Amino acid sequence: MGSLPLALYLLWHRRWRLALIVALVPSILASYVLIRYADLEAYKQSRFGEYIAGSMTRSMEGVRLVGAGLMMLGVWQRRWWLFPVGLLIILVGWLRGVLLR
Repeated sequence: MGSLPLALYLLWHRRWRLALIVALVPSILASYVLIRYADLEAYKQSRFGEYIAGSMTRSMEGVRLVGAGLMMLGVWQRRWWLFPVGLLIILVGWLRGVLLR
């Protein structure tokens, strides 16, 4: 979620509708455009592509979503400790394949 930092900033300032739009819409649009129009075959054949295909399962996408949700909840409720917990969960979701070797 490349737009998550801006969404967190907006949540801090109580702009929750705009924050949800910023958090969700760019990711959905970018995914659509890439899947529909980009030639990703070279990336699929790379080491990184193989890593993503093997480790980024739907459940790991869910783990990353939970982490982002915790960060957003922490910012909204001003509970600072939820921010690093959410960030750690996101990192575990991305690095699962490296951590479990």
